[in-house]
Amino acid sequence: MTNHYTAIGFPDAEDGHDVWKMLTESGKELLWLEDFRSVLYRDPSGLEIWMNQDEEGNAMCAEPYFYGSLHTVRLDEIRANPWEDGTGYAQAWHGGDGEEDGYPFIFEIPVIAYCRPEWAGSSRQVRLAAFAESLECYADEAAYEAANSDEAPMFAAAQSFIPVGMFRDDLDEGKRASAHARISGIMHTAETRTNTVSGCPFYHCTIESYGGTWAAVIPPELLPEPPQAGNVLTGIFWLTGIPE
Repeated sequence: MTNHYTAIGFPDAEDGHDVWKMLTESGKELLWLEDFRSVLYRDPSGLEIWMNQDEEGNAMCAEPYFYGSLHTVRLDEIRANPWEDGTGYAQAWHGGDGEEDGYPFIFEIPVIAYCRPEWAGSSRQVRLAAFAESLECYADEAAYEAANSDEAPMFAAAQSFIPVGMFRDDLDEGKRASAHARISGIMHTAETRTNTVSGCPFYHCTIESYGGTWAAVIPPELLPEPPQAGNVLTGIFWLTGIPE
């Protein structure tokens, strides 16, 4: 089963409880962030797990994150998630203050206590990561364009970003937009990294797409073979980030 933990090398984890059990049994160093009521684990591979606690010290979630790439965004709205587990989300405009050549999108925030209310409406650097949920890979742009024939047109251009989570059919039923985007882009770098807690591999890639370079993490099960620089990737990604 693919979930956000599998993208960072926890293929056997069904939920945050499984991940946190593996962490505590591994004896890895954990960082207590008293100001945010969170326990943070940082892995040499770049993955992070944020365990948020309530006022009584009970664990509310084990949120996955990856130390991704910096993007300048305008934070239009910052809110806590309605399920009250210490996480949050932001609606943002990619490209900072400029309205031209930018786009809106949603990203999750592992610990909402980290964000200050006055950040809303301002432009900030945000370290974002894209967790692959579904994916197609093409050898290069020529292969992508060949597949994008009149008989079988692709969904988008080879370098494109579509915030599909903002177009959900149930938004008028009170559901909020989700932190999902269809990203298509050209692989700039690609490597296999190892989660030192589980010992399992995952792929880390940088993808040149519309408006910037995205750091992506990919479960190996989504691709028949490891990705390579020059490949074109297109798929649905869950976005998470931390403002700096």
